[in-house]
Parts: sequence; structure tokens; C-alpha cells
Amino acid sequence: MRGSILVLYDFFEKNRLVFWVIMISFFILFTVLALRISFEEDISKILQMDTKTREYSNILQHTRAIDKLTICISDKTADPCPDQLKMAYCDSLLIRIKSLDSSLVKKIIVNPDDFPFMEVYKALLRNLPFFIEQPDYAYFDSVLRPENILHNLIESTKLLSTPAGIIVRQRMPLDPAGISNLVTLRLQKLGEATGFEINNGYFFSKDKKNLVLFIEPANPPNETAINKILINSLEGFVVDLNDHKEFSKIDCSFIGATAVSVENSRQIQYDVIVALVIMCAALILLITTVFRKKRTPILIFLPILFGMVFSLACISFIKPTISFIAIGATSVLLGIAVNYPLHILTHRLKEGNLRKVIGDMVEPMIIGSATTIGGFLCLLFVKAEILNDFGLLGAFGLIGAVLFSLIFLPHLIGQPISEGKIAEKWLQKAGNIQLEKSPFLCWSIILLTPVFLYFSQDIEFDSNLMHLNYMSPKLKKTERLLRDNDSLMRSVYIVSYGNTLDQALASSEKIKQLVDSLNLAGAAIKYTGVADFLPSEAEQKKRVGLWKQYFNENKIQSIQASLEQSGKKSGFKEHAFDDFYSILKTQAGKIDIVDYLMLSKVFAKELVTVSPEMTTIISVLKIPESSQTEVDNLISNQPGNRLLDDNIVSAQLSSIINADFNFIAIFTALMIFIALFLTYGKLELAITAFVPMVVSWIWILGLMGLFHVKFNLVNIILSTFIFGMGDDYCIFTMDGLLQE
Repeated sequence: MRGSILVLYDFFEKNRLVFWVIMISFFILFTVLALRISFEEDISKILQMDTKTREYSNILQHTRAIDKLTICISDKTADPCPDQLKMAYCDSLLIRIKSLDSSLVKKIIVNPDDFPFMEVYKALLRNLPFFIEQPDYAYFDSVLRPENILHNLIESTKLLSTPAGIIVRQRMPLDPAGISNLVTLRLQKLGEATGFEINNGYFFSKDKKNLVLFIEPANPPNETAINKILINSLEGFVVDLNDHKEFSKIDCSFIGATAVSVENSRQIQYDVIVALVIMCAALILLITTVFRKKRTPILIFLPILFGMVFSLACISFIKPTISFIAIGATSVLLGIAVNYPLHILTHRLKEGNLRKVIGDMVEPMIIGSATTIGGFLCLLFVKAEILNDFGLLGAFGLIGAVLFSLIFLPHLIGQPISEGKIAEKWLQKAGNIQLEKSPFLCWSIILLTPVFLYFSQDIEFDSNLMHLNYMSPKLKKTERLLRDNDSLMRSVYIVSYGNTLDQALASSEKIKQLVDSLNLAGAAIKYTGVADFLPSEAEQKKRVGLWKQYFNENKIQSIQASLEQSGKKSGFKEHAFDDFYSILKTQAGKIDIVDYLMLSKVFAKELVTVSPEMTTIISVLKIPESSQTEVDNLISNQPGNRLLDDNIVSAQLSSIINADFNFIAIFTALMIFIALFLTYGKLELAITAFVPMVVSWIWILGLMGLFHVKFNLVNIILSTFIFGMGDDYCIFTMDGLLQE
């Protein structure tokens, strides 16, 4: 390799025009190829590590109900504003939101839709066998006694002249015995888990302090580029309204998956820019101070720039997109790649023959960079997609930086700077300090290393997703305002999924059955979902079978006789209940198609999401805190269902991160040790060069354990090249000692 690099050096030294043409051509070619890459800002990529977490992320993206943007209109001060003023604010905001393009907003929900109760009620009665559940039949034994039938008819007759008479008139021909009462009760309880109350046609939080409206964005939360336009527009509307004097005491904020994703995207972009600016400014200041030459910073950054475009160009052949979060981590890559031109420039200060400088640098730079590149490549074998992106970016970036430093950079370096001009020789003075002759320092390292080794056992992994998710103070305040006031009950959202609506319904029914069984055992769980009113085909078949088994010929004749006798006493006509007798003798195998379509439109409107790839259904449970862990575990084991709970996903991530961390540490350490052994050819030299890296790793882990600094998905990246960077210094030091 050394010979090839020197041959290229001699060729370019004699053919300067060819050198400039080739270097500029490579820059242009790689830049054009790099422009084919598009950047993703989807923070959900962090979740995608294995089959379960990838499936979880996929389910979230196909569940429309959780994508809603919740706008909260609240009091700016402790002095509450009248509800009418908040309603006026809402109306003014609504006018502005409706002006937005349909590519941004799909739907606005500002007040409850008119629920077609009577149509739904009649459809349920007409198809009653398909909405009666197995436990309901125990109730029938009491209701269908002759004396209870008579009592029900008499009471129903009394209600005909009251406001409730409208419902009674609809019920009597189809259910004079009152066996549908449990179905009606389930219908009335359907909205209990919404967490909102209705005031003059507007949604208010349960404490009646905050007016709430909802926006369904036209794009999923991970489409942050277009969602930024929506969020920016909403923020502009709020600023505009707050300038009005009458609304000066009203505050308006919003929260939801879209708002959080946009906030994360903004913060990522800001952090990337700040990190790169600070890093570049620090490097320019240091380099200018040391070398005292204006073009030196340009020479330092050229290999880094070449490495970046080279990396993106190579990745463009592998995949069309790369995570913007991975790009943000290039500030670390910058700190590594800057070493390569610095090695050449600093060696050039001592050696006048540039050809000899390149010859001396080839071997240690290639070995050192190879191990660091290997550390990045090991990220391709871990399960987090973002780390895969960073591994590709880092590996190709360092390859490009090394090649540029060895092939092109030497021909851009001018005459060496005299030593007297180099920052008053302070670096030389610092380098002459012989730390190894300090007994205090040596014994401190020897004694502290076992201490840090002990504390390294206390290292922990932070698997709390919210620590990786940026939420501004405004978002956190809105979340607190809308949080359920019931501290003894926890709202849990469950996504049931399948390839078709019927498969998703079958999955949802498993949750309903589980809740029913737990409540029989005394769990006191509140359920809200569509399983009661949109049974799957298999469940319909099962329910109608139970109906026919219960209402046999003898039972029907007995009920008919009781109704005819009681009906005469109550003043009903002879054939008043013929429709009910037809329902008792039903031969239908499933719900009437017209009624089923109507029920689907009503109940599936907000809770069901249908797409070509997947159908999802949201169910809501209110679980007592005392039963939380047990219920979560039971739900997680139900096929076709996922609990929308960060704690469960965090547990999976913790296990995955732990395994990935161990793999990265072991793989990188073995790779570097083997590289050192092959380079020096002697086991004792390889061990000597390797020991400083092991000691530094023990100190890092020990300090993290001592100060309770936890590993997470971000700082675990550093573990891939702590060894990779450390071996550069060990190799250069070892080469210098061997030469002496």
C-alpha cells in the first residue's frame, strides 16, 4: 500500500494539471451522486430494532386515530375566562384553519357529530341475536318470567306518554320483553372513555377549564417536512389571535404525534447546526493558533468535506434515504477525520521531505483508520436502523477522508512553517512533559483502575423513550392540561390489527373477552371499543348459534303465550309483537348487510383505520393502577393486539440495547487486538498497545457508573469508536517508540 501511494504521489507531482483535473472531477462526481440522497427526520426509526418493535412502529403508522392533533384553548392566568370567550376564540381559530389547503388538513373536529341514536338503536334491535353475548342469557331467565313480562309491558305503557316514549315506541314491536336492555346499556356507556365533556356543542376537558378541538392531519406524523407547514401555520394563527385585545387572557397550544414529530425535527436540525458550528469554530481556532497560516483550516477541512460527499455518494448506491439524525452525529465523525490531515501537517513540521512524510504516515494511518472504520461497520449488525445509517456514513466518510489525506492533500501543502512561528512552541513544550516519570500520576492510574472497574458494574441502560423524545415546555404544559384527572385509573390504548377488517375485529374481540373475564374476577376495568357493535363473522356465527340454542321451539312458544296473555291485559293488539317473534325464530346467518354498513360507518368512523396494507382498531381501557402490570402482561400476549405503552416497548429496547452494546464492545475490541497483532507480529507488542485502550474503557465505564450516567441509543454510538480512536494514538506512539 505504501508503494502505491508513493507512486501516485510521484505521478501527481510531475503532472500537476492531471492532479487538479482528477481531484476536481472526483469532487464534482461525488457531489452529484450525493445529491441523490434524501434525508429522513423520522424519529420513529429509533424504535425499529427487531420484528416486534418494527411491527409496533408499522402499526402506529397505520392507525389514524392516534395521529390527531389536539388543540387546547385554556386560561393564560389564574383568573378564568368565560366559556363563551373560549368558544369565540375557537370559532375565530376555526375560520383560519379552514383556509388551509386540503393537503395539510384532512378533517377538523370542533364539536360532537350528531350521533344517529335512533337508527343505530333500531338496527341493533332488528339484528338482536348478533349483539347478545353469552353472559346476557343468565339475565334472560329472570326477564322472561311471565310476571316480569307483564310488569315490563305495564311500565312501558306508562312511559309512552313521557319524553322517553319515542324510544319505547321503537322498542316495543321488536323487543316487548326487554331482553335488549343490556345492549342498550352498552350503547349508552360507549363514550365514557373519551375523557371530554360537551358544553354548548363544544368539547371541554373533564375539569371544564379547557376547550378542545381536534385536527386530523392529511399526512402521517413522520412526514415532518410538510407537517412543518401545518404547525407553522397554526402557530401563526395563535400569534395573530393573541394580538386581539379580547383574547389577551386566553392561551392556545396543541399536542399530538404530529406536533411532537415536528418539534423533534426542529430540535434535531438546530442541534446539528449548533454542534457542527461549534466543532468547526473550535477546530479553526485551534488550527489557526497552532499553524499560523490562513489556508491551513481549509486544508484541514478539505479531507472531511471529501469524506462526506464520498460517503453520501457510496450510500446512494445502497439506499435512497438516510436519517437526518445520523447526519447530526457527524460532529463526532468530524472529530475523528480531522486527525488524518493533522497527522500529516504536524509531521511535515519536523520533516522537510514531503515524500518521506507520506511514506511514514501510510502504515499507521491505514491501520488506525481501518480499525475505526471496522468499529463503524459493526453498527451494520445491530438492530437499530439509525445506527445502521450512522455506521455506513462513518465508515465511508473515514475511507474518503483517509484517501484524500494520503493522495491529494500532500500536493496542496506549501512550504513547511519554521518552528519558531508555531504558537510560540507551546505545543512542543507540552509534548516534552514526561508524564510517565511522575510517580503520583502512575500510582493514581494503577490504584484508581480497580476502583473504576468495581463501579463499572453499576452501569445502566436508559430505555425510557421519552428521554430520547424532545418535548418543549409548551408541549409538556399542554399534556398536563389534558391529562385525565382520575389518578386512580390509567387509560390504556390498544391497537387490534389484521389484513382485513374482519381479522382486525376478531383481534379486538379477544381484548373484549379478556376484559370480561378479568371483570368477573373482580378487576373493575372499563372497556370502550367497537367489539360490542361490530362483531366479526366468526363471532356473529357463534352468537346466533347461542341464540338458537337458548330460544328453542318450546321456549319461543312459552314466551309467545306469556306475551299474548300479558298484552291483552295491557291493551296491546293481538299481532303487535309479530316482529319480535320473527326475531326469536331468526334464520339469518349474519347481520343484515344494510344495517352492518350503517353500523360500520357510525362506530368505525374514528376508531377504525383501513388501508391496503393493514386494518387497525383502537380500544380504550381504564385500568386500576393496582392491576396495571398484570393486565399489561395479559394484553401483550394476545395475538393481533398491541398495547400502546412506552413502558413495554422500553423493556424490549432495553434488552436489545444491552445485547447490541455487548456485541459492539466485544467485536470492536477483538478486531483491534487482531489488527495490532498482525501489524506488529508479536503478542507482547500487541498487548502493550492494547492495554491503554482497555484502561481508558474501564475508566469511562467506571465514571459513568459512579455518576449514574446511563447508556442510551445516542451515547452507545460512542462505544463503537472509543477503541477506534484510542488505537490511533496507541499505534502512533508505538511506531514512534519502535523507531527510536
